Parts: sequence; structure tokens; C-alpha cells
Amino acid sequence: TVTAVDDSNIEGAHSVLINHDIDTVLTLDTAYDAVSGTLADVTANVTDNDSAGITITETLGSTDLDETGPTQDSYTVKLTGQPTGNVVVTVTSIDTVKGVTVDMASLTFTDTTWNISQTVTVTAVDDPNVEGAHSSIISHSASSSDTNFNGIGISDVTANITDNDTAGIIVSTISGDTTEAGGTATFTVVLNTQPTADVTITGIASFNGLEGIVDKSNLIFTTGNWNIPQTVTVTGQDDQIVDGNVAYSIQVNTAVSSDLDYDGIIPDNVVVINLDDDS
Repeated sequence: TVTAVDDSNIEGAHSVLINHDIDTVLTLDTAYDAVSGTLADVTANVTDNDSAGITITETLGSTDLDETGPTQDSYTVKLTGQPTGNVVVTVTSIDTVKGVTVDMASLTFTDTTWNISQTVTVTAVDDPNVEGAHSSIISHSASSSDTNFNGIGISDVTANITDNDTAGIIVSTISGDTTEAGGTATFTVVLNTQPTADVTITGIASFNGLEGIVDKSNLIFTTGNWNIPQTVTVTGQDDQIVDGNVAYSIQVNTAVSSDLDYDGIIPDNVVVINLDDDS
């Protein structure tokens, strides 16, 4: 009875020679000495069940991340067969600015560790961009002196990312009261996230120019200064009327931009009190 050895080597269809001979030491009948070395061999043809491959296994079947948290997920990598030389798998995140980063740049498998899974941890980049739900690709490549593994195709991993950014314009409250004696107060305006194009806020004006005026009528935010607050100064105006302290509003008008996430946003107005100096 001939039994094939189920090894872990990648051999393809192969054959094994089984030879026979007379043991002239143990055989007492010397008549058989003459046939020693003349017995036929048997060739066993073996079908291999091993093939070169690299398996990617994602945790729970997918790689899902949130820019707020949980920001990490992982997957494992291992070979499907035993190599004859080291196999180095290079791990590359296609977008490390708005996508994901990985903790391993490469993984090395040897002829003894080929079937031991190695883990890659994926981390979402918490960027300032309004992207909504988006994905990022992690690619892999293999190099080895074993031609079965060198350059072999490996599946990509698609990381699914939940965004935590929304377009918005933040207008601060007024720093204090203005006065009829010309006292000033300020407020600031800043964007909540990085736009893809300039955002212009026009028509900044007082609803009551008899009580206070502003020092600028528009603000422009770019992809470079979007997160730097811009200051608007409000100066109180004098009248000759005993009208007490008067509340008035500063209008911060609708944003205009080719970035559709920002175009048309209406910021909050600012309420100011102008202190009377008449009696």
C-alpha cells in the first residue's frame, strides 16, 4: 500500500520513485542473489494540494473606522503554502493624509513562520475635511526568491471611514459693549472645517448704523487660513438723544463659495449693546 505524504510544500504534480532489491544478508536462499539489483521500480504519481497564495482576513469581515472613534481596526496576513525563501509583503496606504495609516510597512514570512498570521493595525486620519462617509485603499505586494511567491497578486483592503467633520461658520459673541463715546468691541469669525475653495462672507454691517458701525464689510477664508479667527471691530456711535442703552445687531451675511458644503451657509448675527452717554 502506497500513501501520499500530505506536506506543506508547493510542488505541483510530481512523482516519487519506489525501488526494490533483495537483501542478500537476510535472504538465506542464495539463489536470489542473482536477481539482486534487477527488480523493477514503481513510480508513484502524486497530485499536490498546496498552492502559493497570500490570505488577507479582515476582522469581522470588513475594516470599519470612525474619525472620532473607534479610530482603529485590523486584519491579518499569512501564506497559504510553505515558501523556499523569505517572503516580504509590503503594506501601503494609498492616502495617509485624508485616509488611513498602517502600523506595519512590511511583513516577513519564513519557511517556518509562513502559516502564522501577522496583524496589521489600521488607523483613520482625523482630518479637517468635510468628506462624509468615504473609503481608503491599502495595497500589498510580495517579493521573494521563491518564484511561486515573488510578485504574486494580493487582495487590497478597503477601509470604510465615518467622517466627523461638517461645514460651519463659527461667530463668537461680542467681547463687550460699545459706547456713544466711541468705545469699541470685537467679535471673531472662523470656519469649522477646511474648505476646498475660498469662502467669502460679504455684507457684514450694522442693522443700526446710528448706534454702531463695523470696520470691515467682508471676510475671505482660504484653504490655508480657514482655522484662523478673523476679527471684526464694532465702534459705538454718538447721538444727542437720551435713549438709554440700545441693543442692536451686526449682520454676518450668507457665505459664497464654489465649495458647495459652504456656499449658502447663513452665519449667526451678533448682538451688541451701545451704552448711552446722554442725560
